[in-house]
Amino acid sequence: MKSEKIDISNDPKNNSLNSILADITNQPPKGAILLDKSLLPSKGMFYPDKIYVKKLSTINIKKLATITEQNSNFVINNILKSSIWDGNGFDYTKILVADKIWLIFYLRSFTYNDIPFKVRHKCKNCDTIAHYDFVLKNLAVTYYEKPLPEYFDINGDQITIEYPTINTEMAVDKIKNDPNVDLDIDTGLLDFSSYITKINGRDVSLITAYEYLTELDGMSFTKFTNLVSDYMFIATPYGKFKCAHCDEEIEVPIPFSPSFFLPKI
Repeated sequence: MKSEKIDISNDPKNNSLNSILADITNQPPKGAILLDKSLLPSKGMFYPDKIYVKKLSTINIKKLATITEQNSNFVINNILKSSIWDGNGFDYTKILVADKIWLIFYLRSFTYNDIPFKVRHKCKNCDTIAHYDFVLKNLAVTYYEKPLPEYFDINGDQITIEYPTINTEMAVDKIKNDPNVDLDIDTGLLDFSSYITKINGRDVSLITAYEYLTELDGMSFTKFTNLVSDYMFIATPYGKFKCAHCDEEIEVPIPFSPSFFLPKI
């Protein structure tokens, strides 16, 4: 009798086993927790997938304790990459730039059970010098409130914008560090250009968007920045408190320092 190759792909038992193995393989790592996306400045509106985060590793803490202005993007992106589980198809480069700072503060809070960080500040209203305990809830955050319009009308042009992601930011940094790019390029304006994705319905490159903005007259540019700012959200490295003496609302800088990421426990 001629033997035939047995096809097990349609075997219900085998399919069931494959499903179980896939579920086991796709489980978040030990210690990872499901992030409540509604806490993000974006309120999680741009992340359809679940996001699981892990506590900061020893290496990550060491990197954060030595962060500088020059390497901040590289360090923060690297830490988010290693602290966010890439299961369920989630890619850390999809994270919005506006959510990055909040996530770093959140990871510090998660790692140390939100241990307070003491900051000293002089109130500009009453000159009182006091110490304040910073925890995650004190972080200065502006939240996402309303969806972007289909486009902004600027001088008869239809300008479509999207919120830049880490992936977009990497493209910006690549241009900034490209020796063949004009050294006189305004890096701040280049960052702002990364919001523009289309002009009059056509996809545009980052450089094209930058050139478009540089050619706008002052009135049109100001109008555009004002319109866009109405839809912005972000977390900034400041703590919001009320003055211990006069009750004035104050904002205190929270430094990315060794003592912040290596607190005394």
